[in-house]
Amino acid sequence: MVFAVVKKEFTSFIILIFAIIGGLNLTYAQSSFLTCAWEKVALKKEANSSSNTLQTLSYGDQVSVMGGLLYVADENITYIKVESIQEKVGWVDQFLFMENATRTVILEEATIFERPNTPSTITMSTFTPGQEILRGKYSNGWVFVSSKNKKNLGWIKSDIRYSQAKKDLDLAQKWSKLKDLPLEKRKKDVIALVKEADSKSSPLAQIILESDEDVAFEMVEIERKINARNTSRSINKRSQPEKPQAKTGQFKQRLVWDAVENEYFTEVVETGPAIPVVKTIEYNTPFYAYHKTLEVGTEIKLDLPDNSGFVQLVIMGRLPEDSPAILALPPLCLSSVFGTTQPGDIVISYRK
Repeated sequence: MVFAVVKKEFTSFIILIFAIIGGLNLTYAQSSFLTCAWEKVALKKEANSSSNTLQTLSYGDQVSVMGGLLYVADENITYIKVESIQEKVGWVDQFLFMENATRTVILEEATIFERPNTPSTITMSTFTPGQEILRGKYSNGWVFVSSKNKKNLGWIKSDIRYSQAKKDLDLAQKWSKLKDLPLEKRKKDVIALVKEADSKSSPLAQIILESDEDVAFEMVEIERKINARNTSRSINKRSQPEKPQAKTGQFKQRLVWDAVENEYFTEVVETGPAIPVVKTIEYNTPFYAYHKTLEVGTEIKLDLPDNSGFVQLVIMGRLPEDSPAILALPPLCLSSVFGTTQPGDIVISYRK
């Protein structure tokens, strides 16, 4: 993905300056990071299978794109140059990764489509509750997803419930190793897993019970307690006065003409405070952001302080729901655009 600063005047000059500041990689610009979609992948010193392995990457690990693509005809593999979080720079098989994706647990059944917003491309495949998947690029209410080893991949509706919480990811990983075992081998461990999930208030407790009839039969009393507690929590939540929400910004909508598609579309304009992001991974550009609700991969516009243009960003992660800010940005991006890492209120916009 190419990140650009759009200015009413001197556009090429400004783009060049920000490219230098951000270290933009124009050799491979489709994505700023890749996520490992296989159980184990070797990070090679050179772009060939016989080269030394610098590090073994696991499912869900993310790497920064360094900007080199090399097709090796003898192996029929396209290698891409990347850097791991452990700062190891090497080459990986591009096919074994997914662009701009995050590891999640699906919480309800999801039908897979070959193309977004195209009902006729429905497939016979589904993702089941409790299954680990990778969520990638977003497109108008749809999100591109993949199961492990890309056995199932396609588009699902973006409003399908999911979790990125570490506790749920860990529980789902344990369950995936247990559920295919014979009953007598798995029963004791699955019961313990349900109890662990229940103690952590994870939705996986109920999902496991609903998916494993043999274990559920052994745990009728536990299931009854879970249901009773969930009902009690719901009643207590309704009876408690709502806490005032932190003021995080103002919203408005406007119609924008799309000259390419020859149609109008609705754009959301959000105004509120911005904060520096504490990065969990080094990207090869400073032009990304964290937001509370927007999907990873969503493109947004950040207005320049003199109202003469905007900076195009991409959402790379989520802000906590109780954050006082509407957006978190890398310090380099903040200082480059606003001249400070504490800019106060900013204005962003994105397609609804």
